Amino acid sequence: MKFNFNIIKPKPKEEKIKIKKETVIGIIEYHEPNYVFVQIGSKIPIPLSDKSFSCKGFNIIYVRIDNISLRPVKIIRDTKDATIKRYIPFRHGLLVKGSIIVENGINKFLLKKNDLDGKTK
Repeated sequence: MKFNFNIIKPKPKEEKIKIKKETVIGIIEYHEPNYVFVQIGSKIPIPLSDKSFSCKGFNIIYVRIDNISLRPVKIIRDTKDATIKRYIPFRHGLLVKGSIIVENGINKFLLKKNDLDGKTK
């Protein structure tokens, strides 16, 4: 029998997300140079959280285009991973669902669902 008496290194804990509103529906808009979320019935733009730009868990993603006058390219994928440099899980004018969270003391939108019956603005 062998015993290992090495010190166990603690794993860094992930920061808990403080949720302000659990489920909100609204539209993603492009306000130069950032994308923002505007809740239905409100005109206040809310910035997107950094996690909203991750394509992980989304089957429908879009090619990242900073010019909204160009037609967005929609990609339906299987389980392949996509980088946030070229792809994002939303586009300008897309109806989305998610939560409003507090990140670094600022209200931000956390994207959860990007294909609400294919409806757009």
